Amino acid sequence: MTRAVTRLLAVLALAGLLLPEAAAALTVTDQTGRRVVLPALPARIVSLVPSVTETVFTIGAQARLVGVTDFCDYPPAARQKPSIGGMISPSLEGIVAL
Repeated sequence: MTRAVTRLLAVLALAGLLLPEAAAALTVTDQTGRRVVLPALPARIVSLVPSVTETVFTIGAQARLVGVTDFCDYPPAARQKPSIGGMISPSLEGIVAL
């Protein structure tokens, strides 16, 4: 998974947490200039890096966190979430399933 896609997913996840009263649709542009339009704000988060997992817990949105990597071990409650594999080669099937 490229860094641009990883960053886009992180931005979308955090946008869904931080902008709950925003308009129904969400349009973002990734680092390659590609526009992505979502019909609604994201309701479920799959964290691909430990720092995002920690941030999600810090802002109190752990109920929306449905998946983490094998390396997401802080806070301890993060270990209870389903794992999608490693950070470099996560299971795309696992992410889609969540």
